[in-house]
Amino acid sequence: MERSLDEFLQRQWFELIGRLNPAADPLPSHMLIMDRYSEPGRFYHTATHIAHGLRLIEMAAHLLEHPDTVRYAWELHDVVYAPGRPDNEANSAKVAIEIAEPLGIKEVAESAASLILVTAEHNPQGIDQQVMVDADLSILGAPWEQFAAYEANIRKEYEHVEPERFRTGRLGVLRRFAKRNSIYSTPLFRGLYETHARENLARSINALEDAGRSHHRKNRPIS
Repeated sequence: MERSLDEFLQRQWFELIGRLNPAADPLPSHMLIMDRYSEPGRFYHTATHIAHGLRLIEMAAHLLEHPDTVRYAWELHDVVYAPGRPDNEANSAKVAIEIAEPLGIKEVAESAASLILVTAEHNPQGIDQQVMVDADLSILGAPWEQFAAYEANIRKEYEHVEPERFRTGRLGVLRRFAKRNSIYSTPLFRGLYETHARENLARSINALEDAGRSHHRKNRPIS
């Protein structure tokens, strides 16, 4: 991990835990979290993703009812990540509660767990959930080159999945977002990302559909 990123994340975590419980030692939990985000096989769900989201949450902090709970949830929301498993968010929520015990912030972690769980389906209720999910979906509205790199990194995380199966599954995910009346829940994030997200999704969906047509032509039976 690059030094500046590591320093930023350590400072963010230490300041967060210092506010929640000044008597707690934040170092062991920080090291555990960073080890998780540095696991082999992670290409998008890494410490860089966490740092990016923390900056967005800071930008939206004035909107939040419980900003430090949102920050804690964000730090832990992908701490357990196995591509394709349906229980990543549930397992991440469990870890968030487990590491809170020695920190003496169990109540905060229990509230944060519900924020983590909402990132599974991306259907938030209430401003804290909305900002959490909007931050998670911000990559959809990034400049095309950054969005394309994100798509490539997701493919790397799913390299164990054969190409046509991955293409079909990815199409389903992107189409679900594209069909929403609004991808983002808050005016702040809609203003920043909605237009680019629509453009990126349409471009990526078209490319995946073209690849599917090409695949079917190549595999058409000869009569």
